[in-house]
Amino acid sequence: MPDISSLAAAAAVPYLALFLFFAVLTAAMASDYVKVEAPGGPWVLITQDPFDGDSVDIYTRHDDTHFRWSRSAPELAGWPRVEDQNCSLGAIGDELPLTCRFGAVVISQGR
Repeated sequence: MPDISSLAAAAAVPYLALFLFFAVLTAAMASDYVKVEAPGGPWVLITQDPFDGDSVDIYTRHDDTHFRWSRSAPELAGWPRVEDQNCSLGAIGDELPLTCRFGAVVISQGR
């Protein structure tokens, strides 16, 4: 008759593998977030994938708890990372010019 501890170990292996799979998936899908605020009050949230930095997305504030995707920003992708570029945000009418050390984009606030 098999030992109870070996049965428990055999039953735990698939659960451990599933846990490790989701842990790696979460780490791979996580993003770096940077909040950049304009002097007049509007601000944007910039996300960049942590793996190679080739995916940058910009979100504008929709309401107190939600963001709305505004645009992709391939101009800011890669290295150095957006969080290391000392970005600044301006406010000109309905547009928010985002200027970073190695690139610039214009973000529309149109609803």
